[in-house]
Amino acid sequence: MRHGGIVILCALILIGITVNVVMAENVTILIDYTPSNLVITENDINIRITASNSSGYLVGNLITFSFDNSIIGSLAPTSIITDQYGQASTTFHAASIGGIGNLSVTVHYMDNGVPKEDTHKYTIQVIPIPDLIKIETREVITDTEKIWVVANGSDRAKVSVWPVNISSGYNIPYLRTDFTIPPTGMGTISPSLVITGSDGRADSIFTSGTRSGSIDITGKVSYPGGYSSNFATLYIDHDFPTELDWFNAPVQALVGENVTIKVHYRDQFNNSIDNRHFTEYVTFSVTSPSVPNETARAGFWNGTTLTPSLMIPLDSNGIATGIMRMDIHPGLNKITVHPIFSGVSDKIIDIEGISEAVPVIIEQKFSSYSVPDPYPNIPADGVNVFTIVYTLRDQFGNGVKNAQFWMNTSPLGESTLLTTNLTGQLKVTYGPKTKTDIINITATAVSPKPDLSYATNSQLVEIVATEPVQMVLMANPQLLPSWDVPGNNTAEIKAVVMDKFGNPVKNQLVNFTIGSWGYSYASGNNPQWTDSSLATIQKNTSTQGYALAYFRPGYFPGLGYPQEHDNCTITARWASYTPQSATIQWTNVPFLSIITNVSPLVAAWNDTVTVNVKVVGNGYALRPKPVDVVLVLDRSGSMTDNDIYPTRMRAAKNAAMEFVAKMNLDSGRDRVALVSFASDVTVNQELTTNPNIVNTSIDSLKATGATNMRNAYYEAIKHLKQNGRDDAVKAVIIMTDGNWNLHGSPIAKGYGYNYTPEYSTEYYNPGKWPGAVTIFDQYQWYNFGWYGGNYGTMTLRTNRNIPLWYYDRGWIERILSKTYYRSSDGQANLQNMSVFATDGDKKIKIYTIGFAETLDSNVVNDLTSLSTATGGWYQWAGDQQALSDLYDEIAGLLREEAGVGVTMDQSFDDVTIATNTSSWPMEGKDVFDYLKFTDEWKYWFNGTTIYRNQYRDDTSNWTAGLLSFNIGTIKLEQTWETTYHLKVKNTTLNVGRITFFDEDSVIQFSDGKQWYSVALPTTYLTCIGGQPQTPIGGEEVNYVLETPTIKDTIITQEFTRQFKRNGTPWLDDWDRTWYETYYISIPGCRGLTKIGHAVIPPLVPLNGTYTFDIKPYLCEGQTQVTFNFYVEGTDNIIGGSGGNVGGFTFDPNKIYILLK
Repeated sequence: MRHGGIVILCALILIGITVNVVMAENVTILIDYTPSNLVITENDINIRITASNSSGYLVGNLITFSFDNSIIGSLAPTSIITDQYGQASTTFHAASIGGIGNLSVTVHYMDNGVPKEDTHKYTIQVIPIPDLIKIETREVITDTEKIWVVANGSDRAKVSVWPVNISSGYNIPYLRTDFTIPPTGMGTISPSLVITGSDGRADSIFTSGTRSGSIDITGKVSYPGGYSSNFATLYIDHDFPTELDWFNAPVQALVGENVTIKVHYRDQFNNSIDNRHFTEYVTFSVTSPSVPNETARAGFWNGTTLTPSLMIPLDSNGIATGIMRMDIHPGLNKITVHPIFSGVSDKIIDIEGISEAVPVIIEQKFSSYSVPDPYPNIPADGVNVFTIVYTLRDQFGNGVKNAQFWMNTSPLGESTLLTTNLTGQLKVTYGPKTKTDIINITATAVSPKPDLSYATNSQLVEIVATEPVQMVLMANPQLLPSWDVPGNNTAEIKAVVMDKFGNPVKNQLVNFTIGSWGYSYASGNNPQWTDSSLATIQKNTSTQGYALAYFRPGYFPGLGYPQEHDNCTITARWASYTPQSATIQWTNVPFLSIITNVSPLVAAWNDTVTVNVKVVGNGYALRPKPVDVVLVLDRSGSMTDNDIYPTRMRAAKNAAMEFVAKMNLDSGRDRVALVSFASDVTVNQELTTNPNIVNTSIDSLKATGATNMRNAYYEAIKHLKQNGRDDAVKAVIIMTDGNWNLHGSPIAKGYGYNYTPEYSTEYYNPGKWPGAVTIFDQYQWYNFGWYGGNYGTMTLRTNRNIPLWYYDRGWIERILSKTYYRSSDGQANLQNMSVFATDGDKKIKIYTIGFAETLDSNVVNDLTSLSTATGGWYQWAGDQQALSDLYDEIAGLLREEAGVGVTMDQSFDDVTIATNTSSWPMEGKDVFDYLKFTDEWKYWFNGTTIYRNQYRDDTSNWTAGLLSFNIGTIKLEQTWETTYHLKVKNTTLNVGRITFFDEDSVIQFSDGKQWYSVALPTTYLTCIGGQPQTPIGGEEVNYVLETPTIKDTIITQEFTRQFKRNGTPWLDDWDRTWYETYYISIPGCRGLTKIGHAVIPPLVPLNGTYTFDIKPYLCEGQTQVTFNFYVEGTDNIIGGSGGNVGGFTFDPNKIYILLK
């Protein structure tokens, strides 16, 4: 095989040819081609002939070959002698161009000695390999392009195939072509086998079936050694539309919701009317309840806006899809689908718009017994009720039917789940009540809105009292500090006007009068009302029924000196009722105030009552004691050092002046003195209340000299002993930056000497002589200068050698012989500065601060011992801030506050209950049940808790009739309070005004010297007896449908109207006009369709019936029918609905008549 060709094995082809020659007998030539006489370009074929006559093979005869189309091929050899079998062979070599040529074979022989020849001709075809099998579909007649046929069973298309060699542009003739199609039923093709003609083309005819789609027609061309194929796609379109095949749309949808509507059309052979060839259109149009309101009516989305009519194409599946927004109001949305092609009628589709959406707003209307002031109201008479109409609306303002919502009340905690009627409304009643109150009634939808919040609405309503008949007066506290005592020292005077149930009555005018008092006050300082200087004022009772006035006690001069007391009587008058009085007391040296509160003041059986008692430390008797303090500052030479910025002296002065500012000097309560020391000791400023003088003295100090600390302690303590006040807190605060080096030990360690303090060191070590350097520990540490007076025992010592100590040199200068007195017991007597400070009635605390430089450890130990022995302390400060912080701490420690030990015993073994006409005692445990737990809390005025016990269990104490509290010490600006809870018992005697506390209820306290008693303010609670759970009533209706009665196409539906009032079935006929509407829907045929309406005047029976003919509502051809029947009813206040499913078969050839 040569290049570019294809070798295909074929069967040997034998062709026999008979030649008539002019001779005595015939010559026969047999020729065969290997592989055939069809040869692929640039390939060879072998040609062999066999020559014979009647005598046998022609042996030794000359055979010549020739070919008349040298363009497509050549022969070699062209002549050859036959062999013994009469055979001769040659080879045909095909060129690269296809075509057809004639092969001539000539036999040369002798006939009776005459040379003769016999020539035979044969055809050879040279075939180029097809590069392309071209296949096309065409019009049968015009032979123009045709790619679409109609699926009508008769439409035809010609299918033509050309095997083509592209390089030569040669259409190859005489090749076998097979036409095939898949077995889809879409059509047939005939003939299926065709030989390409001389033009290289083969044609067949495709005839359509009745199924649309597309079909691939394959042309397969065979040639020597192989085959090639290709296909053409023929598209089969639907036939003419004949009917609506199906539609898809909901029967119901929420108002304002987007719904999808689909329609599908087909031809007579059930093919979809698709848009593959030609696009068909339908028009969707809609009418709805809100027409002509453009914003509310239903419409179709055209991509950007809503339109009531929209032309929509059928898609590749034969479906037209419209997206419609429902009308935003309930009712029927009627859609018309109009095909824009002939042969098919319009389709009407009904979709019922319903408002069972999520409510986004709750509207409410409340009845009111009288004009709201400011809230809707009913009297607390146990009879009247509120009537409330709720309307739940969706985002479009439609009433949402069957919407559930909670109706809750606070603070009562009532709760009821309710459901709206068909119009989205519900009418309920609330009440009656016998207790005045302001109640918040809240309605909250069960279903959340899209933002996950809930539609809600609230209304405050008031339960108002009936006619007032009684009054009580309460004053709280009844003992209080006088007006000169710091703080808001007022008493709350409360008159409660009540009706027969004990309910406070508002808008009642009460006169409050301040009675006479005993003290002679300066002008304007007498007891009076906080808002008036008149003795009698008028107040109206508030919404809660309380008339409130605030009493200001008298003002005593002298800041608590002398002690004063006074009192007066407050009288309340209302209408013709007996005046009520309360006594108020005040003093300028009070210890405590007592405040009580019982809440609520009106309670019913089983209600919880909260009792609160406060003991407040707000009196002069608890004020901090005055302070007399001596500031002692080191001004030795080392205070000039600048390791503390700017110098130690400046930093010490700044911190000292900050301390002065923290003392209460301006009021005269505190006093400050200044002592400074170096080699000498100076009282720079005696005790004074003038901070400026003290600060000037501080600022004038200069640093130079030694550290005579012992004498500084001595002078400061002596100044306080001589000038300090008996009732004041007395303290010395000394600040030093180094060890003492004059006068020796402040706590009188070692021996004391009565000569000049420089010689305050006895020489114990004989090895040390004049001029020898010594150290502080060896001499200065263990001895002290003895101060005159009866301070210890002195012993005479004669001609003793004493070293002269120079503090500024640090060594002994010389030895002297001296006669002197020496003390050896200084630490035990007043030579010890701690003993001196704590001796006698005037006790003095000592606070010592080491500053800047670290002191010797022995010095630190002694100064610590000295300070702590007096109740003070020693601490070290490294800089000015640390020094200021220590001064701050000392300032706080100096504020010694008085305190009183308090106990409270609340006896409940004899509780008084009273009405307008009588009173009677009962044990507390028979009036109330104790509810765990008691909360006991002690705290500062700023809210800082001192202790708290919220879980005290007084169950056993209550049973015993006594609640006891060991309150402990109460200091100024401290409050102790207890809160406990009682449950009002359900007993017939437990109705009336209950006295919780009166003048016999006291708190006792002691200041350590004597016991005092303070009465608890008179406090009342009114019990109004039974208060049953308030019913939340309403009306509702539900439908129960029976199985329909069906005769032919006549349907009779019976049903029961089930009315309820306040949750109880209503068994009588209904007393309001009733409006009923009837609907049916037929799946696959008709949406919810209104078929009737009725107005039924009262009295409306509980049983109902409706008869109708279903035939007008059936779709064409329906005989088997399943239908849904619905009924809705309302009286425009309540509403309900019901539904049922029925089915029947009827004969369309009969005539049915409904007689009404």
